[in-house]
Amino acid sequence: MKKYHYSSFGNNVIPFDIHQSPVPAQKTYPNIESQLLVIHEEQAEPMQQVSSQIRKRYKNSLNKKRLIKIWEKNRSQVCIAPMLPSIIEKLIYQNVYEDIKSLIFTCYHEDFDLPFVELTLFSWFEQLKATAKELNKEWDAVYWQEIIDFFKQCKKFELLDFTESESSSSAK
Repeated sequence: MKKYHYSSFGNNVIPFDIHQSPVPAQKTYPNIESQLLVIHEEQAEPMQQVSSQIRKRYKNSLNKKRLIKIWEKNRSQVCIAPMLPSIIEKLIYQNVYEDIKSLIFTCYHEDFDLPFVELTLFSWFEQLKATAKELNKEWDAVYWQEIIDFFKQCKKFELLDFTESESSSSAK
């Protein structure tokens, strides 16, 4: 027969081979994680609906497909532009920006009614990239990342012009 020893506090200490599990069978106090899990489950369904609407809108947008095709044609120029003198580089960025600017505004206003500012533009591009990854359109995701990098360069060259977007959105 095994003998139990008593701790200094007077509680019985059961040897580990008798009490197999180091975790109690039932938690005595509810923790914040379990409460958050219930809240998360309640909110999951509307979030999935929003996500499915975004994916559906992405798949059905002809303007976004057209933008990707135009980018596919112009990306070779943008890739070699940093190797050229800065004046020519800026000219290439300016020409490509002029090619896609109106289509960018149109695609943006398909998705949002928010004003066209730099912060919303870049977050919208990130959303498009994430949506393309979700839909397993790897090349689209690559192109969206290239467009993000392109617009960062345009910002560096001070080519971004958000004033036209306001006049085009008010003309709607």
